[in-house]
Amino acid sequence: MPLEETPMSLVSHSSTAPTQCPQCVQMQTIQDRYWTRQGMKMILWVLLLLILVVGWFVPAWGFILLGCMAAAVGVAFFRGRAWCDVCPRGAFFDVLMHRMSQGRPIPRFLRSPAFRLLMLAVLMTVMVVRLTPVWGDLPKMGMVFWMILAVTTVVGVILAIPFNARTWCALCPMGSMAYWIGRGKQPLAVDREQCNACGRCARVCPMELYPGAHREEGVMTHGDCLKCSSCVVACPRQALSFEKVPHSDEPDCVAVNQSEAS
Repeated sequence: MPLEETPMSLVSHSSTAPTQCPQCVQMQTIQDRYWTRQGMKMILWVLLLLILVVGWFVPAWGFILLGCMAAAVGVAFFRGRAWCDVCPRGAFFDVLMHRMSQGRPIPRFLRSPAFRLLMLAVLMTVMVVRLTPVWGDLPKMGMVFWMILAVTTVVGVILAIPFNARTWCALCPMGSMAYWIGRGKQPLAVDREQCNACGRCARVCPMELYPGAHREEGVMTHGDCLKCSSCVVACPRQALSFEKVPHSDEPDCVAVNQSEAS
């Protein structure tokens, strides 16, 4: 089955919140940012198609892929795989392929370190072999990047139909580099007092992670976390956050949390 959509009913608005406790304000900010990114994705996935179409006629557009690759690695030093959440191809998988995906779990071997290293080695080899003969010829170099983008996107689409829409993201070479570099960066806090292991966070996670499984240690540092906040928004008990905020004991706030959880 495809991933569960993040319910709109779980999004509370500050205008209706009975108490503006620190946690409520924090959650409202997280929710606003989350929905802003969802709106961005409605535009970004079109950018992928634009690059693929225009790049065929204007090869220099292929260098946009190089920029995305650099962004994935650069952001990883500070926020892990956060770039992958708004990557144009990731947006394409979330917006379009999510609707077509049968949603089977990502095959375990595709996420193994050995397979990821293999994919990275293949990409680097292809880049060296194809770029060396045309080095200095910008249009031809751009076409190399365009072809890499086109081929890997086709592979991603093929994988997205029977499996999770973001299966490609589990073996993407740049995503893997971000995974290794960014592990532990901006970890997800899990409130052991609030989390009841309902599993809703796992059902909405685009990378099939389960934050609730980390409630005893109180934090999830998995390198594949996209910092997308889908789990944070979906959690009915507000047990998840990328920024730790003390829970309020005010009755109105507790009542809101309990009504959302039900």
